[in-house]
Amino acid sequence: MDTTRTDRNKQLVTGLFAAINARRTADLPAYLAADVIDHNKIIHGEPDAPGAAFDGFRQQLDAFSAVRTEPRELIAEGDRVVARLLVSGVHTGAHPRMPRPTGRRFAVEQI
Repeated sequence: MDTTRTDRNKQLVTGLFAAINARRTADLPAYLAADVIDHNKIIHGEPDAPGAAFDGFRQQLDAFSAVRTEPRELIAEGDRVVARLLVSGVHTGAHPRMPRPTGRRFAVEQI
């Protein structure tokens, strides 16, 4: 196994989460391909189109203040990395699924 490559891939994924936590959406192209298509849908109604994932992240960050994406576990093999995350924040802005802010805190585990 090429531990150097898997370590680099883990660092890349960790960098993505650091950029999201710092709300540096301008840095997203350093971590995601410009033509990425998010079939998992970050937000409701996001089109299956290149670049839509970038807008999805921006909308999430606009809707939820104090968002933290904490990698709890990273598993890498070859060119793939799986992340187990704890994502938390407060709903303070409009979101397609919840147009009126609730002010409620949330914490969810994601993979």
